[in-house]
Amino acid sequence: MSVDLAVVVLELEADLVEFRTALRQRDPGEHADLWKRESKRLWFKVFQMSQNWRDAPPIPSEVARELAGMSSPRQAAIRMIASALTTVSGEPDRLEAEADRLERSVGRFLDTPEGQARKAHIERDLTGGLE
Repeated sequence: MSVDLAVVVLELEADLVEFRTALRQRDPGEHADLWKRESKRLWFKVFQMSQNWRDAPPIPSEVARELAGMSSPRQAAIRMIASALTTVSGEPDRLEAEADRLERSVGRFLDTPEGQARKAHIERDLTGGLE
């Protein structure tokens, strides 16, 4: 996995942390619709951050439900990107293997000074620099 893909995971993770914080302020009856809308936004963000952003396929119908059920924003981000990769490749049966590969790669990236610096930068952006 490229460093760029690890950065996309970290960016989506930050978006999901922010979304979940905002979601706590909303009526639980609205959550399913809000997850559906946020999932679609993040799906297109994955493709916007790639070179093929104009070729984004439709989001698989189960993605919003899967993301809403995941307790870890990083795992949800990894799942979203793994789903995008396997959808584009036409190999949806590789979803779990792709998610495992992404998780290991993100861990390796975060073990580097560059990865630590990038995560800190993203977290500062999330908090508005208030750390």
